[in-house]
Amino acid sequence: MTRVTQADFHELVKDAIRTYERDYKMLNLLLVPQILDMIAAEDRVISQPGGSLLLVGKAGVGRRATVTVAAHIHHLEVFSPKVSRSYSAKHFRADMQTLVRKAGVEDTRMLLYLEDFQIAFEEMLEMH
Repeated sequence: MTRVTQADFHELVKDAIRTYERDYKMLNLLLVPQILDMIAAEDRVISQPGGSLLLVGKAGVGRRATVTVAAHIHHLEVFSPKVSRSYSAKHFRADMQTLVRKAGVEDTRMLLYLEDFQIAFEEMLEMH
């Protein structure tokens, strides 16, 4: 890991957004200093083995987009459960088995992105 200048980091993020949007979907993310700071902080954490984040704030401030960019820079696949009214512990276990299989068996680098509204039942936080 090396230290980069702010201008180089801006270019790195801009390139990452460009490739992500070309390969997947538009992020509609403006690279203002606050967004670059968020990506830098997320980058520092997810680049560490076992790094985990708890992101708190108002809706619509770009948490998902910035995490997506940071994950894309590190070649991580972002996984987020598709929660519906019928989502149960069984569904969550199946989602986690898929995630663990991809990470462990298929050697895919994964990032679990879980938002507060996706926590459909308390046991999701206690499963082992």
